[in-house]
Amino acid sequence: MSGVAGILMLDGSPVDLDVLRGMREALSHRGPHGGGVWTSGSIGLAHAFLEIDPEAPQPLVRGGRCLAMDGRIDNVDALAARMSGEPLLGAECGWTAPEAVLGAFERWGERCLPALLGDFAFAMWDARAQRLLLARDPMGLKPLFYWTDGVRLAFASEAKAIFAAPWVPCVPDPVRHAELKDYRFRSIERTFFEGVQRLVPGECLEASRAGMSRRVFWAPDPQRRVRMPNRKAYRDRFRALFVEAVRCRLPKRGVAAVRLSGGLDSSAIAGAAAAAARDGRPLERVAVSILTDLIPDERRHVRAVCGDFGMESLSFRPESASFLDGLEAALYHQEAPFYEPIDTWILALHRLAADRGARVVLGGEWGDQITTSGAYLTDLFLQGRWATFAREFWLFPRHDGGRYRDLAKLAFWYLVLPERISDRYEGLRHLLRKTFMPWRKTEPGGPKFKTAYQRERYDAVFGTLNTMCLEMLERMAAQCGVEARLPFRDRRLVNFALAIPWEEVVRDGRGRRLEREALEGILPASIAARGDKGDYTDLESTLLKAAGFENGHDGMVWAWRRRIAAIWEETWTKRRENHVRGDTRRPVLSNTAA
Repeated sequence: MSGVAGILMLDGSPVDLDVLRGMREALSHRGPHGGGVWTSGSIGLAHAFLEIDPEAPQPLVRGGRCLAMDGRIDNVDALAARMSGEPLLGAECGWTAPEAVLGAFERWGERCLPALLGDFAFAMWDARAQRLLLARDPMGLKPLFYWTDGVRLAFASEAKAIFAAPWVPCVPDPVRHAELKDYRFRSIERTFFEGVQRLVPGECLEASRAGMSRRVFWAPDPQRRVRMPNRKAYRDRFRALFVEAVRCRLPKRGVAAVRLSGGLDSSAIAGAAAAAARDGRPLERVAVSILTDLIPDERRHVRAVCGDFGMESLSFRPESASFLDGLEAALYHQEAPFYEPIDTWILALHRLAADRGARVVLGGEWGDQITTSGAYLTDLFLQGRWATFAREFWLFPRHDGGRYRDLAKLAFWYLVLPERISDRYEGLRHLLRKTFMPWRKTEPGGPKFKTAYQRERYDAVFGTLNTMCLEMLERMAAQCGVEARLPFRDRRLVNFALAIPWEEVVRDGRGRRLEREALEGILPASIAARGDKGDYTDLESTLLKAAGFENGHDGMVWAWRRRIAAIWEETWTKRRENHVRGDTRRPVLSNTAA
């Protein structure tokens, strides 16, 4: 995790070096280990460096190009072998990720973008073509934002660095704030600040004095199908992809933390990390967990995983903190209101990992989204496979922990009553949107998958809200000085999950069968056999009530969201007032500020 920022003066005027330094300073929490600035006439790049593994200093200048990059490239050795035309025969090429990116551009130009595997965002200036290129990885873990008035272009890993330029107005976006009221976000490019846009995952932006253009360089292929001879082949392939996804995200040295819930996904990551350590990687591993004496009590499962894999266990107790503690500083860094109360607990886990000395924190997010789905029921229904549909519809909610009688009752009410009434049945709406109406969810302009199963998988990974939640998670880690890494959002793994038949993922109403079977020997037996997972709804309700909120769980969550939005607005109003006065430093917050 590092920070990237820069300015391109499209009218050819020189870059103000002090402004560029101010942009880099605004990202200092992302790069506490140094960095630098580079200018050449009308272009300037800045980099704030978090050292995880040994890496070349940035901005990196070579062959008429200058690069500032945040992230990692997982296939550096494969790229080096392709460029040299010779296999490496098991040896590492010794290149760093920025060197590999520059080398690939020297060889193939922009055609290399789809070949870059990993989580990255970068800015590269080509002096020969007098052109700037901004790019964001296809899975979207590394954010990149920009603002332009047609004369100047400012860009950065976080919007606060863009506002360090005195000519960029700091104004909340009214449309995004209106969308926040009903929690339905539409445009993926729009942010909570007027005029500041995000690059879409898998997109690049070219800018020069001739103008600007954006294009998508990678998206899932809706026509791609993976068909293997037997179930064992699917299991073996999933296992290999998952183990590689975890291995690529582990640092080469130091401390790696796993946010361990005791559930299937995070436990699988802990097991794969332990296997990598046994293969000779000198790495200290710790688990950071949310543990409580109340429901859900995950202590037994966390102890089992830590015992099996020899991990030190650190825990955060939600009862020890209020949902309203320290929010000004947190919301300044988040640049958006928190969406769920539990987000504040995830932030606390990143702080816990940072205090222990970790610079990388692995999480199991999006494991559910790629390893199970209810949307296959839609395909069965539309195909007229009535007997199979009835059997799967009967089994799926039962294995998911619900009662079929209640599900059928709620399904009837949802299907015949208006949305405003069915809002009372939030759990039902969630299930039915995943089963009966996933075609209504597919992002506008996205790939046109043929099956509801594929469309629902795509939306679960690439949808607008999911991209926003992903950025929130990334910034939670960034404000603590650590990097969040998510193995289940590995492009190779997601691509595989989108292309295989639903029968390999869900069968006999049981989701996640492929994951459970493929990771046998990696997962502890007690975790693999779990048919449930921790539900923090009751705990949230208890603690929200203790914080002064009332009126049922859903009512308390919405009241909390309104409070968070108000605190966010107040925090950034202070930032805006500083901006008007010409003071582009951090706003002066309360005593909770960083």
